[in-house]
Amino acid sequence: GGVALNTQPIVRAADPQGNVVSSYENAITATIVTAGSVLSGTTSVLPSSGIATFSDLIVDKASASHTITFSAAGLASATSSAFTVAVGAAVKLTIQIQPVGAAGYLPRALATQPQVAVTDLGGNVIVGSSVAIAIELRYTNASGAALTNALLGSA
Repeated sequence: GGVALNTQPIVRAADPQGNVVSSYENAITATIVTAGSVLSGTTSVLPSSGIATFSDLIVDKASASHTITFSAAGLASATSSAFTVAVGAAVKLTIQIQPVGAAGYLPRALATQPQVAVTDLGGNVIVGSSVAIAIELRYTNASGAALTNALLGSA
């Protein structure tokens, strides 16, 4: 998810018999139907000879059942067949659970341990990733004394 669709839609303005209306000039707009997903890129295209060619549509979330509805002034809308968007390449770390500090004197474990996930551009978690993650803890107390601790893990 989060990268341009491999196959970009081509939509034609058609009359009730299915013939292309080459004189149609109003914008044709694409809208994602799948709840919780975002469609980005150029979502509104002016047709040329009644045909609108989309070139950079992106769906953020991975799913096997995305659909896009296309609409334009004066025409009945059309909905695409379901298509799949797969999880993309690992590109960033996302904090899933924020750490919460420990009460009392150190050393103590954090009350809530942080949880970090490897995600693609669309924010989809990459399950089974073997990416190495370096974690660094930095603490500065009121008097300015600093403590740094680092460890290496994987996600």
